[in-house]
Amino acid sequence: MGELLLHDLEWPINWWNSKPSLDLAHEDLEALGGQVEPEVRESVQVLLDAAEGYKAPSNELRERVREQLEQRSKDLPTQVLRGLVTFGIRGKMMTEPEVVGWLRPVLEKRTFSAGASADDADFLAANCLGYSDGRCADIERVCWEKFSGRLCAENHFIYLTKAGKLTLGDSGFNAALRAFPESTLLHLAALELTPKGGPEEQEAIRRVILADFHNLQGSEMPESYGINRLFSRLEQSLGSGVK
Repeated sequence: MGELLLHDLEWPINWWNSKPSLDLAHEDLEALGGQVEPEVRESVQVLLDAAEGYKAPSNELRERVREQLEQRSKDLPTQVLRGLVTFGIRGKMMTEPEVVGWLRPVLEKRTFSAGASADDADFLAANCLGYSDGRCADIERVCWEKFSGRLCAENHFIYLTKAGKLTLGDSGFNAALRAFPESTLLHLAALELTPKGGPEEQEAIRRVILADFHNLQGSEMPESYGINRLFSRLEQSLGSGVK
């Protein structure tokens, strides 16, 4: 249920952009009917209201969203929590530290329980704010090893790259690259580990470019690896091999 509604609320309108499709969300919620528990249905309605009104939230909407996260988080599906956080943050109804304070105990308990899901671990990894680097790395490692989630793989292997603990021969890293060929961040990590000049670097750059055409992740990084910069680096690498 939660995954379907989140898809409706992040409905793709072109290659890179999305917006809430409230009509579809209401239709799907109606079709689910009795499959949704009454107490969860109330929270889902708050989520739909948040998706509709986050650009100019009323005080009433702000309080309803905050109440769901602060007081009811332990009873709600992770996908519903994720949606409430997404639109709550977009609408400035709360701060990231507040979200971490409300949800971290719930998500930690879910992630390290026997019945944990990849959604729980992914969401916890996305809200590592305030953790020590070591604790955050532990969470991301567990998330990747237990559930093979993309977000956790990206966080885990980027952490290892920055710490100087990752090599191109790492079997887990290569498994992640095969599992998520569209991940710009994983392929950027591979590029950073690849010796400059020669066919290996050129192939690594090519893979980053192919991945970044899907999501423009590279353009979101502090030291931007936008498409133009990648093509420029590829041109330089190709030139270095010409005698």
